[in-house]
Amino acid sequence: AIITFETDEGKVTFKRRTEIMPNPSREVLPHPYDMDLKTLKKAIFNFMNQKTTLQGILSNSFQKMSNDKAKEIITRAGLPIKPADKYDEHELIKVVNVCKHTKFQSPNTDHLSPIGEKILTVGMTSEYSIILNKETVNSGSQTQLSAKILKPALTAYSSRICIVNNRPTIVECGIAYGGDIPSFKLFRFANKIPLLYDEGSDVAREVISEVGINKMGISKKEVKEQYSHVETKSDRTVEYLPIHIFFHICSTKIPYKTAGKESIASEGDLKKYMKSCLSDLYRKVSAQIRRELKLKEDENKLRLYKHYIPFIIDAISESIKIDSKKLSIAFQNLAERYVSGELINITKQIIPESNQKRNQINDKKNAVNNDNGNENNLNKYDMRTRVSKDGNKTKLDKINVHRKITKK
Repeated sequence: AIITFETDEGKVTFKRRTEIMPNPSREVLPHPYDMDLKTLKKAIFNFMNQKTTLQGILSNSFQKMSNDKAKEIITRAGLPIKPADKYDEHELIKVVNVCKHTKFQSPNTDHLSPIGEKILTVGMTSEYSIILNKETVNSGSQTQLSAKILKPALTAYSSRICIVNNRPTIVECGIAYGGDIPSFKLFRFANKIPLLYDEGSDVAREVISEVGINKMGISKKEVKEQYSHVETKSDRTVEYLPIHIFFHICSTKIPYKTAGKESIASEGDLKKYMKSCLSDLYRKVSAQIRRELKLKEDENKLRLYKHYIPFIIDAISESIKIDSKKLSIAFQNLAERYVSGELINITKQIIPESNQKRNQINDKKNAVNNDNGNENNLNKYDMRTRVSKDGNKTKLDKINVHRKITKK
């Protein structure tokens, strides 16, 4: 659809971003985790005219339920073998309770229709932002509306399948970082419907506050130093970053907190899988974030160097009387080369040479020390041999040497 927004300040048109449609939902059998007394009675009623046992009804009416699994459930419930319509309500409740505590394979999610990676990525890369332009005319100042498409530097997508309130649920998460994105923003969706209010009590806020920013490979100190100019009402470090986070919960029963359906509650493993998605995305954007933080750090260094270069040049030119213009150009080039990393290769070449010279000096010192040590050892040996000589004995007797030396 094409939406046109008209006001006194002007008109803004929002064009269609994509023609790709999400995969439509399909009818599937209910999962045993979603079984209740009403569902089981309905399954038995559907096979009323057929002579089918309870085991056959369970295997044909529920997904991920084989004949062996159905037989195991009936055995654990302690039910006798009889026609399915002869079981009373208490016996059927036993079957339902056993199914709740039995492990089954993950449910089929064909009956759900998530947004999908392609469509969500298109939405993240073509987000509209309304800009108010003030123009001064003869009659006064006028405000005009215009729309700008925010192009992020990087986008990432992740999804998980989980069970919430015994119902299969798909959790989708997306991140748009850098580029034209000015500040932090959270987008929440439930079955493709945006949630606009009561953001503070939503489970998405809890997930963002509990997932550490260190998964991006950066620390809180680095973020606050580089983005100290960003104004935010919260102390959360992630809100200093130019990042947009998208959460979409797709299920047949969304666990809303209130009847107004403005926020989603943290029930079952929903928060666990949302945290898993967000952690995965943090790791994906970590390289880009570290790269940008390094560039900003280099810019700050270059700005600092350029601030102190004039003072250094004045001091050198006064003492040595060198042309300040040439000296300024040389220092500027040196600072830029250092910050851009061109001096790294030079440093790598200089360090081995200095290490080689240092090793040569150390080798000479060691050789001199070894020569002195050998001479001392020879003198000691000669002294000991002279002291220990007794008649025809020419061998060195350490004990006798020690005794004779101590006597003297």
